[in-house]
Formats: sequence, structure tokens, C-alpha cells
Amino acid sequence: MEDLRIKLELVEKYFQKYGATPINEKADKAATEFGLRRSFERNRLFYRVEAATFEEGDVIIISATENPRFAETGLEDNIAAFSSDYPEEKIEKEVRFAFGIDPYPETYPLYD
Repeated sequence: MEDLRIKLELVEKYFQKYGATPINEKADKAATEFGLRRSFERNRLFYRVEAATFEEGDVIIISATENPRFAETGLEDNIAAFSSDYPEEKIEKEVRFAFGIDPYPETYPLYD
């Protein structure tokens, strides 16, 4: 579980590397009350990273919304999901895809 927490923090680090900033304290407090991670804003879109556990293993999920009220309460749409076993370089690529910095490759989700 500790490894998964570290991976989620890594995704948030990449959010910030590519210009996303944490949204207000009110939203952080609401997220904490609901057991969610904080939201970040980039180019008027709000992003959050969470995880889900399946029999096959843990999955990291990046969610987004255009609505700031939804971001404050954790009502984003899932836009990307990938294995928590991905190495750091591939996690960074997933953030770049989710942010629209890089286009998804034609072979997605199979790529190097």
C-alpha cells in the first residue's frame, strides 16, 4: 500500500511539473472528508489522481472535470487508467497524454 501511495504522489508531482496547481483549501478539506486526494487546476481543467484495486493489481486513475464545483467534491470523469506497476518514465508519459501535451500513440495502451 505504501508503494501505491508513493506512485500517487509521483503523479501529483508530474501534475505540478506540467503546470497544474493545487486548488483552494476548501476543496482540499472537502476531498479529505470524502477520503479523496486533492485536485489540481491546469488550463481551466481540474485533475485528480486516485487508485483502484482489482484482482489483477492496483490501477492508477487520472480524472478530470471542467466544473470547479465538481472538482471540489470529487465528481470528475475518469480520463486515464494504467497499472501502478508502470515505471516512473511511463507514468510521466501518462500524465502528458492526460494533459494533452503529447498525443496518444496509435498503439495505445501498448507503447514504449
